Amino acid sequence: MRATTRRSYREHIALYLKPGLGHLRLTDLRELDIERLYAAMRELGTEPMPRSAILDRLLAVRSQDTPPQPLSPARIRRVHATLMSALGSAVKRKRIALNVAAHVEVPSGRRPRAVVWTDGRVAAWLRTGARPPVAVWTAQQAGAFLDASILPPSIGSTRCST
Repeated sequence: MRATTRRSYREHIALYLKPGLGHLRLTDLRELDIERLYAAMRELGTEPMPRSAILDRLLAVRSQDTPPQPLSPARIRRVHATLMSALGSAVKRKRIALNVAAHVEVPSGRRPRAVVWTDGRVAAWLRTGARPPVAVWTAQQAGAFLDASILPPSIGSTRCST
């Protein structure tokens, strides 16, 4: 196993799986328990009222210095993959008869498709404040940004001329 995979597994176990499911016996684990864990994971970084006991346990194992950030669907899928692997090993070792995580649906971890900042999208953004998750500039927009961000040489620029 690669060092990065091992580190990810440890993090998934310490931050999500142990606080969220560690109070349950392996033979008592059900799909509903896993679904509740994933629901609490989706609430991290938000202000749900009232907070669930699982969310409280997830928050308790984190540093109090920085507030938790919301988790992406891809992150939840990676935690799910870690749980699937662990439960798959438990099935192979005959500790449990069935991998209950196999039937739990998790959100898609696909990245959003990038869109170009067209005049219509810019107008909609200015009107509503809502923007696409991933948007890229056209060549003209990138050029205009660079033109506006470069100081003219007569303003005491410290750039070296080559």
